[in-house]
Amino acid sequence: MAFIGNLIWICTGGWMTAIGWLFAGIICYVTILGIPLGHQCMKMARPALCPFVAQVY
Repeated sequence: MAFIGNLIWICTGGWMTAIGWLFAGIICYVTILGIPLGHQCMKMARPALCPFVAQVY
């Protein structure tokens, strides 16, 4: 079920959200003070691409 949800999400524009987070992270990496924020933006790109993952704890 998670695969179908992710497939629909990616087809309806989820890939644009992930690219936006990646681009924001790259822009933040330009300055020294922006590196921590850029790192967090890079971490947000994966959940933005595939939000319907099975949580395994």
